[in-house]
Amino acid sequence: MNAAISLCHRSCLAVALLAVTASLAVAQPKPSPVAPPYDVLADRQSHYDTLDRARDQALRDFSLRYDADGNVIKDASYEAAMTDYNRKKAESTERLRSNRRRDEELDVLRTHAGVPGDATFDTGTPPHDSKYGGAFSDRDITVESTKQLNAFVDSATSRGYTVEHGGDYVRIKELDVVVWNPDKVTIRKTSGGESIVQRKPYSTTNQVDRLHDAEVVLGHENPGVSQQIKKAEADLRRAVPHSTREQSEMVTNLGKAGYKAGKGVDADGSLGVVDAEQRRKLEALKGRQATVDDIADPFDQPEARSRKLDEFRGEVETVLRDTLHVERKQRTDEVNRLQRETADLHRQLGETTDVSETTQLKNEIETRRQRTEAMRQQQE
Repeated sequence: MNAAISLCHRSCLAVALLAVTASLAVAQPKPSPVAPPYDVLADRQSHYDTLDRARDQALRDFSLRYDADGNVIKDASYEAAMTDYNRKKAESTERLRSNRRRDEELDVLRTHAGVPGDATFDTGTPPHDSKYGGAFSDRDITVESTKQLNAFVDSATSRGYTVEHGGDYVRIKELDVVVWNPDKVTIRKTSGGESIVQRKPYSTTNQVDRLHDAEVVLGHENPGVSQQIKKAEADLRRAVPHSTREQSEMVTNLGKAGYKAGKGVDADGSLGVVDAEQRRKLEALKGRQATVDDIADPFDQPEARSRKLDEFRGEVETVLRDTLHVERKQRTDEVNRLQRETADLHRQLGETTDVSETTQLKNEIETRRQRTEAMRQQQE
């Protein structure tokens, strides 16, 4: 991608976004009377401050040259600066990735709340998984009952944490932990290991919510495009940020959104919706094996760095637009399939006199009616 996607294209995607997403209402958090014992957000900021200091020190120690566009010239002096910068970056990254202070604090909250360890489970990447990002990552957990959820909230508040209340979850801000309400959602895993949030109960109206959150297409459920557009919206619309932390988080979020959107409509890559090289790049950014420095050189001039980050945003926006087009076609195909099945079920219903078979056929027809209606509403 040689240039950023035009503002027109971004406006078009914004229109699509409004058509497929809904806002999440989050209540204002209650102030806590005591300071929390740990803040993972502060640890992350310390990491990015370390990167800034490492870059600034390298700029003082080495004489770097630039071309007319502000791109750093990769000569011997540059290589020496990068060696020094990457060493400090690797040390800081490992410290944050191996940091388990947040996980230890969660265990304290569980004990204080009287919630057994086996009564909670991770709906995201668990700490024992090699892909777990340590203090870089958020955590999503689910408990067994609303009573346990309320006990978790009381425990977190008493220890000074800020608790934000959403419709289906609470978020412990300083730990960057979401605890899902088991009476309002069911969390399940796809065959690819992704977490799917399904709202309860599955009424006709709620089928729309399921499509919004779980992206039901082609008879299976995968993280899909509408959800990823919603998650990427802020990063696509705002100006390229200046701080290292915000740039890093933007690139990770966009990498995750682009990768999941491609996977949602083309799980194994066989359709070629996203080319293999770009798919690997987005996956690496999602898992933080690659970082913002792989998109824009840390020693580029600020204007050159911003330009490259904007070009990357354009690439992801193209992925989201292309995959949204494929998803809509898949939904149309799915609606047509459901209509054919429904017509056949009606035919069978007209031919049978068996009471139990009649009941079963009516249930199958109603299930397909709800699913069809939900998909049509999503396409409007």
